[in-house]
Amino acid sequence: MSINAQVEGEHGSIVTMYYAFSKGATMGMIPEGKVPRTRTNPGKWDKWMQSELPAGLSPDLITALDDNVLKGPDKITAGSKATKAWVNTWANQAIEVGKYIGQPVNIGPEDTSATSTTSWMYGMFGKNPRHDDKAIPGIPTNKVSTCLQCVWDVISQLGDDSLKQAFGNPPKKDSWNPADTFMVDSTREGKIHDWCTKLVDEFTSGGVPFAKFVGTLNTELSNWVQEGALVPISLKAMTSGVTMSYKENNVYPFKGSGKINVVGGEFTEPPYAYFQIVDNRGADLDYKGNSFVFKASITAGAYKEGYEYQDDVQYYKVEQRLQGKSSKAEIKDVKVKDAGGFKDANNQTGIMPSKKFKDLITEYAGPEVGTYNKFIPPIGTAFGEYEISYWAKQYNNLKTSLRNIGIDLGDTTIFGKKYTAYWYFRRAAELDKLEGQAFTAKVIELGGKKSLKKGKFSAKLRNKCLNLRFMRAISNARKKHELCMLLTSIYYGAAKMKMTNEDLQGPFIKLS
Repeated sequence: MSINAQVEGEHGSIVTMYYAFSKGATMGMIPEGKVPRTRTNPGKWDKWMQSELPAGLSPDLITALDDNVLKGPDKITAGSKATKAWVNTWANQAIEVGKYIGQPVNIGPEDTSATSTTSWMYGMFGKNPRHDDKAIPGIPTNKVSTCLQCVWDVISQLGDDSLKQAFGNPPKKDSWNPADTFMVDSTREGKIHDWCTKLVDEFTSGGVPFAKFVGTLNTELSNWVQEGALVPISLKAMTSGVTMSYKENNVYPFKGSGKINVVGGEFTEPPYAYFQIVDNRGADLDYKGNSFVFKASITAGAYKEGYEYQDDVQYYKVEQRLQGKSSKAEIKDVKVKDAGGFKDANNQTGIMPSKKFKDLITEYAGPEVGTYNKFIPPIGTAFGEYEISYWAKQYNNLKTSLRNIGIDLGDTTIFGKKYTAYWYFRRAAELDKLEGQAFTAKVIELGGKKSLKKGKFSAKLRNKCLNLRFMRAISNARKKHELCMLLTSIYYGAAKMKMTNEDLQGPFIKLS
C-alpha cells in the first residue's frame, strides 16, 4: 500500500488541522542533533522533512493518524520514510493555514491547552472512498461539516444546460471549486446551507439566470472567506526544496474593467514535440515522444483592497499528451526552490476543462479550423489526401514560424529514414490504416522490425495532429501579440482561477 494524495493525503491533512486548531497539538520542533531546535521560520522546507518526523510531534496526533488514516506499513509507527514526508506535508499545511487565519500553530516541545478562539468545524469537499460524507475518522462527529458539499450538491442538481457548459458534462466539482478540504466557523456553518437553499428557491421561482445564481453564491462565499468564517483549502503535496505557501484565489472581485490585466507571458524553455516514428520504444510502433511540452511564465495585474498590485511571476509546465484514445492538456506548477533554480511540483496544478481548452485552442487556431478535431478523422477512418496534405503543410509552416522560440519538432523520419513532410504523413496514414499482415509488411518495407505491433499508433498519430493544432494556436497568438493572454488562459483555466468577474469559479486557498 502507498499513500494516495486524494484519499489518505486529504484525510491526513484535515485530521492534522483539527488537532492543530481545535486541540492545540504541537507540530513539533526540528529533530534532535540539528541546530537550531526551534522552528525559526515555521513551515520552511528542510531536508530532514523527507525522512524524519518533527521532534516532539503530538503523540495524540500520531495515534489519530495511525488509527484513522494510515494502514499497515504506512503507519507512522511502522517507520515508513514516505509517510514521514507526508506527515511533514500535513504539519506544514496546518502551519500555513495558521498564518492565513491569524492563529499561530503550536510548534513547541509539548502539547498545550491553547486553542483557537474560533470554534472550527472541518470538512472534506467531494466524495471520498475512505468514509461517508457525514463522518471523518479521527475528528468528532460534532466537529464535522458538510456545508460546502451541500452548496455544490445544490449547484449540480439545478439541471440547467448552463450548468454543463460551465462545469462539464457531467458537471465536475473541481470545475467550480478545486478545494479539497475546508474549515468553517461553527456559528456560521448552518447558515451557509440554509442561505443556499433559499437562493435556489429564488432561482427556480424567479427565472434567475444560472450565471447570476452562481455569481451571487460565489460573492457570498467570498464574503465569508474574507470575514474569516470559511477557509476552503486546495491541497498540494510538499515539493522537496520548496517552502510551502498559501495563495488566496477568486476571493476579491476585480475592479475597473472587471478582469485581470495580463502584463506578461513567455516561454521559459523551448517547447518540444518529437515527430520521429521509431521501433525502439518497446513492442509497439511509437513516436520518440508522445507529448507536446512547454514551460512558460505569466505575470498578471489585479486589484486587492482598492489598490492595483502585481502578482508574483507564475511558472508552469504544459504537457498535451495521450490519455487512452484521446488527448488532454495537463498543467503543473514549476516551483522556485529555496536555494535557487526551478523544480516541477510533485502534483499537477490541474487539467483545464476539456471543452474550454478545445474552444480556446480552436479560437486561436483560426477561422479555417472551425472545430477542434477538423481534418482529424476518427480512429477507424482513414486519412484522406486533403488531410495528409493539410498536416504536412502545418508541420512545415510551424517549424518555420516558431523557429525563433527554439521549438524542437524532431524530424520527419520513420525508422531513421528522412522523408519530406508530405511523404512522412502519407506513410504514417498508411500505417494507421493497415492491420495484421498488411501492417507488418508495410513496417518491413519501411525498414522497421518485423515483430513490431501496431498498438495505440492510430491514437498517437491523431494526438500528434492535435499537438500541431495547439502549436498553430500559439503561432497565431504570437502574431496577434496575444501569446501572454493565451498562456494565462491555459494556466488560469487549469488552476480554476477567475480571469473576469463573469467567470464562475468559487473562492479557495491554495497550499503548495
